[in-house]
Amino acid sequence: MNPIVSFFHGAGYFYSSIGKLFRSPRLLALAFIPILLTLVVIGSLAWSSAWLVGTVWGTYFTVSPDGQLLAQALTVLLVLYVAYLIYLPLTRIFLAPISEKISLKTSHLNGNILPKENELGFFKAIWEGIKLVTLQLIIVVLVLLLTVFLPPLGVPLGIFVTICFCGMDFLDVPLSMRGFSFRQKIGWWRKNTASVLGFSVAGYLLLHLPIVNLLALPVGIIGATRLIERATND
Repeated sequence: MNPIVSFFHGAGYFYSSIGKLFRSPRLLALAFIPILLTLVVIGSLAWSSAWLVGTVWGTYFTVSPDGQLLAQALTVLLVLYVAYLIYLPLTRIFLAPISEKISLKTSHLNGNILPKENELGFFKAIWEGIKLVTLQLIIVVLVLLLTVFLPPLGVPLGIFVTICFCGMDFLDVPLSMRGFSFRQKIGWWRKNTASVLGFSVAGYLLLHLPIVNLLALPVGIIGATRLIERATND
């Protein structure tokens, strides 16, 4: 397939999975779990951070109520911003078992029944997520160092790497469930570069939409599963 066509084909698999999610009550029920957990965790962190800042400022500093309220508001915004930056890597690790269930259910709905032994299990699913995020952290550190010394090169490279990470986070789950080793995953990504890049760009853009980006994890897993099954069948 032409690389340009493959690119848009990959992006289409991501966005068309939004409709598939809402058309399937079973997938929607599974997706509700990571969305709810994400909201609870982020909300709890924002509230506790604002409470801590208010307590510290009220105890150790003499500030007006308006100043204390401003500090708490800025703290909430900072927590929400940091949560946005680390949302996908953290959910890739801690919600890996749920991601596996979403991928399995997607395969079942498509008529592809994976062998029982392909299921990763709770701890192995998390371990697969840790391996990928570790590689990503190493690459991020190298890109940050390059950005410090060569900003014109480091900034666009950082954006490109971030886009690629989006696709890798989603595709890693169904590939792991098919018994791919880490080296085999890299090989699969390289073999399907154009469609993977299109898929990654679509996921990257969705992550920039507030509230809607909460759908990124389930939609990405559904789309990645469908994309892999299409590539495998081809």
